[in-house]
Amino acid sequence: MKRIVIILIAASFIFASCQKNELEEMAPQTEPETTMEDLNVSPDFDWKTSNALEITLEANKSGVVYINSEDGDTYQKAFLKGNKTYETSITIPTYAKEVNFKFNGKMYSTEVTGDKISLDLV
Repeated sequence: MKRIVIILIAASFIFASCQKNELEEMAPQTEPETTMEDLNVSPDFDWKTSNALEITLEANKSGVVYINSEDGDTYQKAFLKGNKTYETSITIPTYAKEVNFKFNGKMYSTEVTGDKISLDLV
């Protein structure tokens, strides 16, 4: 008797698992295709993501200067000779509004307003 019950239960599982899944197939929704010609971009929009920045530094002492982003990432590291002008060019992201300098333990901060920065590190 137990065998018959076990066989019936096993057979019902086998037949139940063999049923076809009858889910309705959903039609894929189509969205209109967007092309570059469909974009409305202002004629004065600048596609650049970086800016070149010319930097001129002067110091009365020799030492290492770190040119950093607002977040502390180093753009450039250089050795300045005392009473000599140091000129360099770096590339910064267009969203950067400030450049920081660390020289001989002092921090200097300069706002980026154009494509040139001139700074005396005293």
